[in-house]
Amino acid sequence: MSLQFPNENLLFTNSYRISRLPIEIWHECWSHSDRDDLRRLVSVCRLFRQLCRKPLFRTLRYIGPDLSNVT
Repeated sequence: MSLQFPNENLLFTNSYRISRLPIEIWHECWSHSDRDDLRRLVSVCRLFRQLCRKPLFRTLRYIGPDLSNVT
């Protein structure tokens, strides 16, 4: 079984379509996404990575030993 690569013209067309939609629309779409969805979206394309990275890391949790007593 050989690997099938998508048609390059199709890839260009889809990228072009994605980039034509205003950034504000994408921001609105992704503002309703949960963390798991955002994690998947950053792998789709460069534009989505740029748009989803900031909301994905807007909150961070530390899971480990209590560091409040460290001087």
